Amino acid sequence: MALFRKEQPMATTSGNLDTVLGAGANVHGVLKSDGNIRVDGILQGKIETTGNVVIGPSAKVVADISANSVQVWGHVQGNIQADGRLEILSTGRVFGELCVAALMIDKGGLFRGQCYMSGQDVDLLEFAADGRLLTAGSDGQEDAAESEEDPPKAEDVHASDDGERASAA
Repeated sequence: MALFRKEQPMATTSGNLDTVLGAGANVHGVLKSDGNIRVDGILQGKIETTGNVVIGPSAKVVADISANSVQVWGHVQGNIQADGRLEILSTGRVFGELCVAALMIDKGGLFRGQCYMSGQDVDLLEFAADGRLLTAGSDGQEDAAESEEDPPKAEDVHASDDGERASAA
């Protein structure tokens, strides 16, 4: 009964498929298109399209992929550049370097490699030598007059004669 089971569509990319590489196909080379591509067979080489790419559950792809968005149900070994979203579904396996605007990995999906998110101009957080967080984009130099007084350290706190805690000033 589908009431409690998640139904998984085979392709959620929009538009018609312009190029389909069937399950029995074995291709070596460059696959270029301006439309959407679906791969269910074996492809070694490169995939380039301005459209979307769907890697079917039976696909084994050893190639660099450049596309608008990519959806992986099968296996991909290679670098993926997606102007939009990369989806690694529950049966998907991706090994390589990614440069994407958005990344979604479904439960059971596997990604091993590096991922770079494009379209984000974010400063890295910087830390001072003592481990305190500095403001993003600072050069590591902190003006002592502007910094707040540090909280007392453990060695600065001692017990007074009457048993109360006192702070060395």
